[in-house]
Amino acid sequence: MKKIVCAVLTVLCAVSGLARPASVGERLLAAGAVAEIVSDTVMEVCPGVTETDLHIIKADGNPVRLFVVEADMTHPELSFEVSTPGDTCVASGQSRQTLSGMARDADRPGHRVVAMVNADFWDVKTLDVRGPLHRRGTVVKNHFVYTPRLWQQALSFIGVFDNGTVAIADTLAYHGAAPRLREVTGAGVIVLRDGEIPHVPEKYIDPRTCIGYTSKGKIYLLTADGRADGYSVGLTYPEMGAVMQALGCICAANLDGGGSAQMIVRQPDGSFMIRNRPTDGKERPVINGWMIVADKE
Repeated sequence: MKKIVCAVLTVLCAVSGLARPASVGERLLAAGAVAEIVSDTVMEVCPGVTETDLHIIKADGNPVRLFVVEADMTHPELSFEVSTPGDTCVASGQSRQTLSGMARDADRPGHRVVAMVNADFWDVKTLDVRGPLHRRGTVVKNHFVYTPRLWQQALSFIGVFDNGTVAIADTLAYHGAAPRLREVTGAGVIVLRDGEIPHVPEKYIDPRTCIGYTSKGKIYLLTADGRADGYSVGLTYPEMGAVMQALGCICAANLDGGGSAQMIVRQPDGSFMIRNRPTDGKERPVINGWMIVADKE
């Protein structure tokens, strides 16, 4: 694993005679999803998986720190899986755990966790998750818990079919797809649908976690820091949709945000480092997550 500054990569490609692929930041800038790129640094996590740290300036002049994992799921050794506290298939509402803790519990030879973000919303009193939960083919929960007061929650799901393809869809599509879904968590606002940005209110600017996928087998995990003036203010739903659209996604959905918006990435020594700055000032225990797993040492 190594850090690669875009300028260095440009030199290497020039020497080899190969065209350098556009960086994440360059793609966002070219698509008009951001106004300025202050820094754009990419780290190779493992074959097929990179993580990019971005310092951007939005059109309104405010700064945002973005953390983007790009996983090429055409690599046969990679899988996309749900993570749960203690790496167990227990009924929802029993426990929470930090992403680092979940990663350590799930990590083993032949099943190396390389990146992870938080996933579904939950009831802060009962710890019951708002959406369905499938893990390793086991259906832990098969329904949504929606309340108008929390209209941004329990609106959609993210899933992985038995054949490994990813699905993001509204709640109404869940039961028809459920028998073929091996991995599932609930999700919130769909910020990108069939390549287009749906109309949703723009006034909510928060730390965000988002997952999207492309038609060419790539998955993107996105975490945006927020609520920190001068450092990172966060994203609206349309802004997040524009970022995922610029990355080539066809569908993307918002997950739990605020202090729960977190990303961890495996380091060269095998440890797990949180990449962003959670608003709690430390990792917040969460109800579940999504992880990229490599099945080789």
